[in-house]
Amino acid sequence: YKEVKSLYQAAKMLEQAVIICRDAGKLHLVQDYASRGAMLYRQAGNPESAAQLLEKTAKILEPKFPENALDLYIKAAETIATEDRPKEASEYLTKVARLYAKAKRYDETVSTLRQTIELHQDCGKTQTTGRLVGVRVLTQRARQDVVAANKAYSEFGGWCDTDLAAAIQITLQGFEDDDAEAAKEGLNKPAIKNLDIEFARMATKDIPLPDTGSLEAAASQVCL
Repeated sequence: YKEVKSLYQAAKMLEQAVIICRDAGKLHLVQDYASRGAMLYRQAGNPESAAQLLEKTAKILEPKFPENALDLYIKAAETIATEDRPKEASEYLTKVARLYAKAKRYDETVSTLRQTIELHQDCGKTQTTGRLVGVRVLTQRARQDVVAANKAYSEFGGWCDTDLAAAIQITLQGFEDDDAEAAKEGLNKPAIKNLDIEFARMATKDIPLPDTGSLEAAASQVCL
């Protein structure tokens, strides 16, 4: 098909190869076939088909090879972004941010969330935008960057819905007061637990709580 310049059909053959390799358990081959197929789709003037192939393959790889899936989701976002379709690009980047959070790669999570929120600004803010803002604040807390967490909330917290905003405020205040119980109360609010599973797990499992016990012990020593 490539020899006769039928690039779309050549891409379809590589997409079929991805499915066959999936069924045959040869997952080590699918990323290369998908990348080549996506390139041919783009050359044939079908970026949407390219992005769909990359996403389909990423979903195949995600359970066992999340790093490879990350690469494909990023390529899908870049592919669709060239078509000036910020909503679809933001959806792919949200998947990227989830995988970064799952891998505890919080610097990359924050960066990806920033890009995603900017795309939402381009296509119009929604409830999803507010949830992404909330996740960005929580990720900064997971990085133990107090200043960045407070700054992210002060700048964009108004985009969060009432319940999520209240949960984050309780959480941030708990950290500000070095009150582990208050911080834990905020992080266990339904608005945070109802975030996408990887983000909710990060918030409830991976954010270090204030060491209230040590502070109390230090205070008692001062009193003595």
